[in-house]
Amino acid sequence: KELSMAQAIEAQILPASAAVVAGFDLAGDYRTSGEVGGDYYDVIPCKDGCWLGVGDVAGHGLSAGLVMLMVQSAFAALVRTMPDATPRQLVIALNRLVYENVRNRLQADEHVTFTAFRYFSDGRMLFAGAHEPLVVLRQASGRPELVETPGTWLGVVPDISKATTDSQLQLARGDVVVLYSDGVIESTNAEGGQLGMDRLLQEVACGAVGSSASVEHSPAVTRSTTEIHHHLMDIVRNWSKEPEDDVTLLVLRHQGLEGTE
Repeated sequence: KELSMAQAIEAQILPASAAVVAGFDLAGDYRTSGEVGGDYYDVIPCKDGCWLGVGDVAGHGLSAGLVMLMVQSAFAALVRTMPDATPRQLVIALNRLVYENVRNRLQADEHVTFTAFRYFSDGRMLFAGAHEPLVVLRQASGRPELVETPGTWLGVVPDISKATTDSQLQLARGDVVVLYSDGVIESTNAEGGQLGMDRLLQEVACGAVGSSASVEHSPAVTRSTTEIHHHLMDIVRNWSKEPEDDVTLLVLRHQGLEGTE
């Protein structure tokens, strides 16, 4: 009963699908492999855009779920108390809290892969922290590209300032970004084969046009974020009938505002 309550709390703190961010469209889902999971994502609307966080706590079960709730509440508090901070500044501050709570108070060794994003309505995305590479699908070409997230894990050492930097991605109108946890690319089929990055890139391109067109020859993006998200989640579910890891998958699109590119 307590595990069911914990699972319900996790589901309730995920961002509401009705959250509105001008010039921005998002479809997302988070599925645990057990009663309680350690994946995390959040969307926090703010002036001229929004903040996003996506992460994964090492391990599974109740302990990982508690650390995930800690990350969620701390990141939300930092965003609201430091609205003009850069992603780098927030990630450094978040790491100090995670390190203190996990290593010193809980006497545990969990770590967290985490990236913070600041999306602006003109299509800029500033980000910091180490998580899975971003998959960016350009509207102009329909071809996906990988963007690395340089940085280090949270909760391992007290100060990560030297290893943490701000990076910037410029999105054009219609460009799509796919964020995900390792439970997507490491999902395993009955023969023991992983879904893998190459297959994910292929399916992102196919899902964007609703066909089996190859990555090299895909036309411009034509489908909605919801349609792309449903396509990718179907791929993951069909690949791994009994997932061994939590799965988080977000599909974002820069729609732009009047007068912006």
